[in-house]
Amino acid sequence: MRITPFLIAGLLAGACLARAQPSPPMANPAELASALREGGLVLYMRHPATESAQTDAEALDFADCRTQRNLSEAGRRVAREIGAALRDIRVPVTRAVTSEYCRAREAAVLMDAPPAETEAALNDGGRMLAKGPDSPQAQALRDMLRRAAGAGRRGGAAHRGPSTQHRRCGGRGLLGARRRGNRRLPPHG
Repeated sequence: MRITPFLIAGLLAGACLARAQPSPPMANPAELASALREGGLVLYMRHPATESAQTDAEALDFADCRTQRNLSEAGRRVAREIGAALRDIRVPVTRAVTSEYCRAREAAVLMDAPPAETEAALNDGGRMLAKGPDSPQAQALRDMLRRAAGAGRRGGAAHRGPSTQHRRCGGRGLLGARRRGNRRLPPHG
């Protein structure tokens, strides 16, 4: 199955990204694709599907993928398709940042993103869920996403899904602040 530009727009519409102020209603897929090509935005998404039979070990070691739940074959296929879809709609990703989990780092590689930097603020591991949107972890994530907005097209694959991160990021929208003008893309959720 090939992911179309409209489907990639839908996938990205589920992302949580930093925003300095409230936004208008959701953009249509053509506007979203155009805005993505212009740059100055942050794409934030959860890693694709993982092996359901695997779990993260109690003694988790970010350097040892054997202690972690890893991408399934289906997840690997989806990561490749997302990368292909971004290329199809001519959205170059200039910087990739992932959590320290192997599954997020592998997703970035399979999407054919630039070599990924790791960011502990993306690890989460349930800490934000337990501590809420005002926790130090949630604030660190918001700060990281705000700094990234406007720094080129930056893709991220994280441990927690966009819908839960979205709520914990303060319920703010889809894509980060635009570099040019005051036009902003709308939130999702």
